Amino acid sequence: MTNEIRVRTFLNRELNHVLRENRNNNFSEIEKSQHLKNINALIELLKDEKSLSMQLTLAEYYRERGDFNSCTNLLKEINPEKEHEKLFKEKVFSQAKVGDWKVFNVLLATPKIEYKCDNCGDSLILFNLEKMKESPLEYKHFRCKSDDKLFNSPSKVRNPKPYYSLTFFQKLFHSAKLYQRFILNDKIICPDCKGREVENFNPEKEKCKKCRKGNYISVKWF
Repeated sequence: MTNEIRVRTFLNRELNHVLRENRNNNFSEIEKSQHLKNINALIELLKDEKSLSMQLTLAEYYRERGDFNSCTNLLKEINPEKEHEKLFKEKVFSQAKVGDWKVFNVLLATPKIEYKCDNCGDSLILFNLEKMKESPLEYKHFRCKSDDKLFNSPSKVRNPKPYYSLTFFQKLFHSAKLYQRFILNDKIICPDCKGREVENFNPEKEKCKKCRKGNYISVKWF
């Protein structure tokens, strides 16, 4: 790695700090100009690199530039063998597919999955719940009845009651319920309209939201 790449990589991290602190933040006009100028220079420096790590980094820079097609096209050509590289590839690809250019926490980001209607071709990109199945909160997809928008939310929450263990007689006569570490989340609200008129949505069973006729089929990205 050349000194220029090292310096520009450091600059990119510094510029991204404002977004790393809070992803709701945005660059000022000066920061945006500096960011794009630096990203473009990094892309020029890395575009002829052949190593897998540099190719993955290049794809991420394409995404941060907002060049999502270049990002996804490059990632489709890369075939990492190590699990952490496969996961990084999938997460960068996921963020590019939803048009997200901002820096993100690789450890916290969840890979997504695309569904396409077999009748009208309408596309949905949702969190991949299979990648979240280890979570005790049991995340699910929901549809807001008011604005017909889909969102993801935990179907369970941590039990607010303090832990307790049943006594022998409580067990014997079933006079008390077994303590549950996680309980049903009965306060699911739409993140946009804040309404509570929501229902479960399973793209593999529901009809297309757009044409109401077709079925959703999962799209294989790689």
